[in-house]
Amino acid sequence: MTTMSTENMTGISPVRPSRTVLRIIAGVVLGIGAALTAGLLLAKYQNPRSETSEPPLGPPSELPAGMKDLASKYFKTWPAGQKPELVLIMSGEQHNYLQPCGCTRPLYGGLERRYNLIEAMRKEGLQTAAVDLGDLYYPARLTDQARLKFRVSMKALNLMKYDALAVGKQDFRYPLLDALAETVLNEKVSYRILAANLLDRENNFPAQDGGSMIGDVMVTRTNLKVGVVGTVGQSVAEDISKNDPSVKFGDNPKVLPAALQKLNDAHVRVLLYQGSYEEAKKIPESLPQFDVIVCLSVESEPPAQPTVVKNTQIIRVGHKGRNVGLLSFFKKGDKYEAHYDLVLLGEELETSKDQVETNPLVQLMENYAKEVKDKDFRGLVAKLAPQHPLQTRFPKNQVSFVGSEKCKDCHKADYAIWDKSRHSTAFSKLEESRKPSNRQFDPECVQCHTTGYGYRTGFVDEKKTEHLLNVGCESCHGPGSLHVADPKNVQFQLAMSPWKEKAGDRLPDPGVEKAIDLQTCQKCHDVDNDPYFKFPKFWPKVAHGKNVKK
Repeated sequence: MTTMSTENMTGISPVRPSRTVLRIIAGVVLGIGAALTAGLLLAKYQNPRSETSEPPLGPPSELPAGMKDLASKYFKTWPAGQKPELVLIMSGEQHNYLQPCGCTRPLYGGLERRYNLIEAMRKEGLQTAAVDLGDLYYPARLTDQARLKFRVSMKALNLMKYDALAVGKQDFRYPLLDALAETVLNEKVSYRILAANLLDRENNFPAQDGGSMIGDVMVTRTNLKVGVVGTVGQSVAEDISKNDPSVKFGDNPKVLPAALQKLNDAHVRVLLYQGSYEEAKKIPESLPQFDVIVCLSVESEPPAQPTVVKNTQIIRVGHKGRNVGLLSFFKKGDKYEAHYDLVLLGEELETSKDQVETNPLVQLMENYAKEVKDKDFRGLVAKLAPQHPLQTRFPKNQVSFVGSEKCKDCHKADYAIWDKSRHSTAFSKLEESRKPSNRQFDPECVQCHTTGYGYRTGFVDEKKTEHLLNVGCESCHGPGSLHVADPKNVQFQLAMSPWKEKAGDRLPDPGVEKAIDLQTCQKCHDVDNDPYFKFPKFWPKVAHGKNVKK
């Protein structure tokens, strides 16, 4: 926790570390929601530049009974039994991750869980302000699906009543004008899109009312007013302009002071900085007026507490929507005490069965999955499929996927092991999935639950390529038509096991093990889908081959 005083400044000002509080907080490192919590003491606001009355302090409010369970799980350092006057919600760098994805529990993140967390606070009368750093979008193999995900995310932010959204390099790759035209141009949304140093906004990103779809600042309507500025840092601005020379940015040292002048009514000043952590740390040297700077994170998993630089808190919230940062303000005498929590969105925040039908985020995701099916994205990926490396290696042989049944006659023991494994029923897991359903039509899911999908002659659909349902032999070994036609051909045998240097190579040779893991397993069992996967642990479940050692 850190402390603030506003005796000599307008609004919230310097942040000073409090060793006593830090010692207390360190004791709750293992809290479910937050790995560590930090906070600040804010003296009663003195804002001579503003005619707006300060929010009266008065006695602290009692925490609603319905919030006590949530607070005990996620907000370990909240003052016991006390209701926060405001909770500032911070997110960013979602990279088109709409929901948790993977085959190993526990899974984290997802728009539905974020919505449930925010709604749980609001239903108990807590005032909230929500801001997002941007980079909702992320390019993918299938552009149409990537763009659909972005549109869904924008709808989700509106359902969550976000106040401000910055834009980053990934959003410009949509490109941004198309992205906004398809989402906010003709829609009334709760949030303001911010990029203070984006030049010629009115001409390049015109709104229906003659202004621009992109602004520079906004101030929330909460009792404790949060003033938000969004801007793009130099390194990110250079990358964007390199990709699209028509997009130009002004210098932040000139732009930000002017933006701050528009935040006279704000009690808390937040900068959504689309730039690096190293760049963000330099800003307080010349602009100490910002109380919080949310910046980009190199690491997918962010630090559990802010970094304090010249009395400004530098916050990173990580990637893929797994976490949200919460800054909660409490009355304490003639001051406001603020606590920062990094909340990992776990399975506890799933929608209860009795509320599935009425949860708008659940319905939004169902509509997304249905649109993926209706537009046949799965079939489109199959039509655009490139050659498998084996097909490239033997271009004159018309190499094709044949299905695991073709392996059975010569490899009876190996087939029996596969048939008893979870690989052999992988596709049914997609068919059985709910919230959302229709996963078997999503190409991003199908690629790891079928054989050969995404390559020529690979899985297309249940009727045309029934023999390639599930994760079969060729998912690891590659298309087997050459080997089936000429099983004694050593060249073809080695081609079916590319991790081997010679025919006699066997596990558990460390070099062979590493090659198999990298070339086959980790294509699906990666850090996103299966973060707990370890080859030595899981290999015995599917171990097969001549003289195999488990």
